[in-house]
Amino acid sequence: MIRNPEAFEVWSACSCNALYVITELEVLPLHYQEMEGRVIAKEILDRLNGQKEIIEEICDIMGHHHSLGERETLHFQIPYEADWPVNIEEEGISKDRRRLEKIIRKVFKTVTGRPLAEKPYFST
Repeated sequence: MIRNPEAFEVWSACSCNALYVITELEVLPLHYQEMEGRVIAKEILDRLNGQKEIIEEICDIMGHHHSLGERETLHFQIPYEADWPVNIEEEGISKDRRRLEKIIRKVFKTVTGRPLAEKPYFST
């Protein structure tokens, strides 16, 4: 985990660029998104002369952003959660309240992510 605020700013800017690439690959099957996204993100970030540690972490995230591992960083968790609202709608999860509640509890672990995920479905 990157603790230096300046490094985090660079990480954030670089990851936004890399995540844009992944968004553009969303038409591909998941395993290709992860395979190709990692390669493309590395090329972009190398050209931006990013720090090696930051590039490696971003490429690791791009390489499995649909596959939650046992121990993930906050840097992974944020784009992982950001990908789920579309999945919830596309897979019809929002029509099954119990399943939706279970998915939200399981997937959305950040302080910001969970309330944002619940708001469209459970706000009164």
